[in-house]
Amino acid sequence: MVRIDGTYHCLGFLTMLRRRIHDVLSRHLELRQLRKAAQSHRSPESPELVKVDPFKAVWRVSIPNHAPRFMSVRSGAVNHEFFVVHLDAERFYHAWLKASPRIPRRRGSDCICRSQMPADYKYKWAVDGFSHGVNNPVPLAEAGAHVDTGGQLCLGFTNGVTRTFWLLANRCPTFPVEVYGEESAQLLHQTAGLGPGPTTLAELFSKTTLQYV
Repeated sequence: MVRIDGTYHCLGFLTMLRRRIHDVLSRHLELRQLRKAAQSHRSPESPELVKVDPFKAVWRVSIPNHAPRFMSVRSGAVNHEFFVVHLDAERFYHAWLKASPRIPRRRGSDCICRSQMPADYKYKWAVDGFSHGVNNPVPLAEAGAHVDTGGQLCLGFTNGVTRTFWLLANRCPTFPVEVYGEESAQLLHQTAGLGPGPTTLAELFSKTTLQYV
């Protein structure tokens, strides 16, 4: 119990402690449910690529009981170093939550339980971003994977945590992400990927121009 300016702050400490215990227990229960669900899980179809032009590629992603949303990636100067990986959302969520610490780091790229995702302070911006349709698609999140010195799988993002929270919270079955480096892309694909494997942006933008369907 700490006394500051004549006021005891034990209540605040206990509230924080209860919240952390609740988060740890929620994570444990969520991982148990995900392990059980994985036994009967069927992989979804990959997200649909609906347009490629010299500057931008666009995918349609499904959201149960809602209109589809759209995501995109832009061509750049080093397309051969960047990859697109199509993720099985449930497998990725399970692996990301499992790889994250029991108590997420503030402002980190750690995963939290799906039920807590809408409380993220930037979530309302993701809601707005995904509302604009095919003419203003949401940029792909920038994800990555590596194995640390202890042999543990690490998953994270350099950009796009909250938009990924939005996709997972809304039960999107599959979505694409952008990954820098072949090793990271291959590991992410092995962990939760769909299809034959990662695609470089160079290969993606070499395709014949597609039109919206």
